[in-house]
Amino acid sequence: MRPEGEDVSDIWLGKSRARTKTLFWEWLFRVWGDDYTPPMLTVRDGDWRLFVNYNGTGAQLFNIPQDIGEKHDVAAANPERVKSLTVKALAWAKSLSEPGA
Repeated sequence: MRPEGEDVSDIWLGKSRARTKTLFWEWLFRVWGDDYTPPMLTVRDGDWRLFVNYNGTGAQLFNIPQDIGEKHDVAAANPERVKSLTVKALAWAKSLSEPGA
């Protein structure tokens, strides 16, 4: 498997810069102490964060700079962004189980 990380040590040392790569992660366990259970796949691309289920349903989209607490799902108002980020998230999830990925 090839590394997909990004060196952000400069940020830890107090510098500021824009993110250069899309981030992906999956929730493997329930979020304890909270009634909210997000879809298990997440992608952060620029200002946007999308949660989506493995089958492409349940999309929730947030504009982080405008809604840092992720209280206002704007998926319905941004269907093309939801579609493009869903494609990215599902492709990433599929790559996790591919040999040699």
